[in-house]
Amino acid sequence: MIEPFIENIVCQKCRAGLERNQEFWKCPSCGLLIPIHQGEPVFTLIPDKVVPSEKIIRRADSGSRWRQADWKFLEQELEKLEAQAKILDSGCGHGDFASLFAGHPFLELDIYPYPEVDLVCDLTLCVPFQENSFDLVVLMNVVEHVPEPQTLLKVVYQLLSPGGIAVVAVPFMLKIHQAPIDFARFTH
Repeated sequence: MIEPFIENIVCQKCRAGLERNQEFWKCPSCGLLIPIHQGEPVFTLIPDKVVPSEKIIRRADSGSRWRQADWKFLEQELEKLEAQAKILDSGCGHGDFASLFAGHPFLELDIYPYPEVDLVCDLTLCVPFQENSFDLVVLMNVVEHVPEPQTLLKVVYQLLSPGGIAVVAVPFMLKIHQAPIDFARFTH
């Protein structure tokens, strides 16, 4: 759902607003072109090494206890938000949590153009948003897939509005998944 965020999406080079059409988005200031792939703007190259995962229907009461706990944690954080709070689901994949965001303006972002994704971008390489654009940034089971997680967390901090929150969940004792882009666990 890009429309509520149009004023927040800017050229990653000169920070100007972007003009949009069906084939590309263009920066009127510096001329940067953002291609459109299957209806989604693509701000960074789609990595060759990503093997797209199959869509699995996930709900609050299904999956492992770990996934159920993730879901409940996110639900509790969402209850604290006002209806107009803007949400960025970074690393959304197949949009598992989209149903939880209903009633809020939300944007789904990933490095791969899954059908559920609104915008394709690797935030560690490019930041196409104004600072303070989001009231909530969600990184559910994403950070382990990022080679330099500190870079991503710094970007998230810049994107949060004053008083905004980041909801971050990282697996603890879980097998390697989505190899070769599963880089770390943050404990022994």
